[in-house]
Amino acid sequence: MSNEDNPKQPAADELVAVLGSIEVEVEYRPVGKEEKGKKELVKVRELGADEMLRYNATIDFEASTAELFCSKPNGWADSLTRESLLQVIALGEKDLGNLKYWSGWRTRQAARTEKLVPGTMDVLEIALKKIIDSRSPKQSGGDRDVASD
Repeated sequence: MSNEDNPKQPAADELVAVLGSIEVEVEYRPVGKEEKGKKELVKVRELGADEMLRYNATIDFEASTAELFCSKPNGWADSLTRESLLQVIALGEKDLGNLKYWSGWRTRQAARTEKLVPGTMDVLEIALKKIIDSRSPKQSGGDRDVASD
């Protein structure tokens, strides 16, 4: 029953704001040939401000991020189907606003660092550009090494 059918029932986004989590059914990859993947209801949660440093460390590792969002042990996400893993990530990042909050947290952290040590962000930008340039394919000028017949 939707909240349109029952105006006293809170909307989904209101529930998330109050509960700080969304329940979702995840499916595990089958272990044996005969065994179907089992399912479990898990809570994908909104991370607290004190968890942003850990989120920052896991953000490039989807399995670790999913485990953080669901308060599950290391290795848990590896047993999920790809669809379930992607669903957990999408709920945690977008629907619960973890990615948006993290982005603001990173911006505030950079601003504090720049205030404490002026010029830090310029140095980091130059270093990052050097790393990117060193990994980019070189543009060829007019000279090319061409094997002769």
